[in-house]
Amino acid sequence: MNKVKRTCLSIYDRCKIVERLKAGESMNNLAREYKVTRQAICRIKHSETKLLQTKEVLTSCGGNLEKKKYKATEDGLLDRKLYEWFKQRRSMGFAVSGPMLKEKALLFNKRLGGKENFAASDGWLSRFKIRHGIGEKTIPGEKLPPNVEKIEGSNVKIKMENIGELTGIDLKYIYNCDESALYWKIIPTKTLIDPEGGRRKPKNRVTILFCTNATGTHKIPLFVIGKYAKPRCFKNVNHLPVRYASQVNVWMTYDLMKTWYSSVFLPEIKKEHDLENNPHIKIILIMDYATCHPPAEELNQMCSSCSIMYLPPYVTALIQPLNQGIIEKFKRSFRSMLLQRILVENGLQGGEDHLKSLDLIDCLNICLLAWNSVSENDIKNSWKNFIPQETQDILRVQLTEVSEFQTLLHKVPQFNDLSIDDITNWLNVDADDFGWQAYTDEDILLERQPDNHADNIVEELDDEVHYKDLPSLPTDSILDDVCPTFIEALGGFKLFFRWFEKNGENPEKYQQLLQELHQDLLKKLINDN
Repeated sequence: MNKVKRTCLSIYDRCKIVERLKAGESMNNLAREYKVTRQAICRIKHSETKLLQTKEVLTSCGGNLEKKKYKATEDGLLDRKLYEWFKQRRSMGFAVSGPMLKEKALLFNKRLGGKENFAASDGWLSRFKIRHGIGEKTIPGEKLPPNVEKIEGSNVKIKMENIGELTGIDLKYIYNCDESALYWKIIPTKTLIDPEGGRRKPKNRVTILFCTNATGTHKIPLFVIGKYAKPRCFKNVNHLPVRYASQVNVWMTYDLMKTWYSSVFLPEIKKEHDLENNPHIKIILIMDYATCHPPAEELNQMCSSCSIMYLPPYVTALIQPLNQGIIEKFKRSFRSMLLQRILVENGLQGGEDHLKSLDLIDCLNICLLAWNSVSENDIKNSWKNFIPQETQDILRVQLTEVSEFQTLLHKVPQFNDLSIDDITNWLNVDADDFGWQAYTDEDILLERQPDNHADNIVEELDDEVHYKDLPSLPTDSILDDVCPTFIEALGGFKLFFRWFEKNGENPEKYQQLLQELHQDLLKKLINDN
């Protein structure tokens, strides 16, 4: 008598069967579909509690649900702590080699009071990588490979390419968010590089959370985090051009991320896609692993129409759309506009005086214009490593060239000796600041949030300075029907804008238009000189 070949189902398949049984599907139909006996389906049903616990453990530690057997090693304290450390390092763009993992494992094992004979052997390392779906090329001792196809483990590329097909979700319903710091009150100098190497920390900083859908048709308003809850410059301002929050170290935190999700993102997508009348629409929000991002399960409970998808930490730098030139374009546009204002406002004499008078309101207004400068095509192009595009004519995100900044800066004598490298250092001064505080080893081991107190906060320039008195238009020139000069008109425009922010009807409707007009006037003055 021939024996029937026994099919061993994966943990994922068994959990799926449990869900389908709960939904009322027949045991016989499931047995035929999965090519197992009815008794096997019955055993799966009776082991429901254990299976769901196993799935929860594997999900929490990044384990492989496609495996057919489960060992409690995944739930080991050392294993979980080490994987937490690994995810953070990779999400920050740092390479993690095998020897580094071994060294950290030995340190954590000692701190946790683990086995004295634990050796972090090659065999242990190999099993650790298999448990967490880490391929050989995902933890080299060098930079990540230049393209996604070379990444091994977890079939990440296949999963990303088929996201639209697998979920049936239109690209306009797929969003990506990411935060980054912006050092906004700084001009290019030769002193951005300190004598020991590395960049000196600028004095003014905000953290910005960016979010947009894959088609570029819906850009969520910027969420900007500053140091002060009520800066003096906010007095008498009824409407801000962005969504604003405060945190003592200007970091994105766990609580601020939940606030953004519930009070900014969800209201925006509900309004954009009319989710109340279209409950069948499903939204996906893709984000990277960061210490400040709450678990997907916690955010998913806030809205049944939206699901959170976390990127594997070892592919974030390669495929996260906002990291493919969008944030860089925003920062270059911001700094281009900042330079234009500095050069014009200080009479093309260098900009130091005007730089001191810039306040946080100016920063937020320029942020609005810089975010608007990111086009739909830019956003579509930034998704090419994540989702295949319909057209083959995919270009990189168009950035303002460094040479254009050099041309602008050379209009001022004090900037004539700046080299391309000096300007590049200025443009990249905040490129490595993620906008959130990383966990220390102690934080990981003790399962605590990072210290958000301002013990080591960088000294800042005063964001609360008052605007200098703006020159008023000569009354005789108006009465005599004499056209004011360009500088007089520009001063009058700024004065009107300040008044309109406080007294105008529906200021949010015209704020962007007035800011764009102001920027166009600045460009005209610079080009005419």
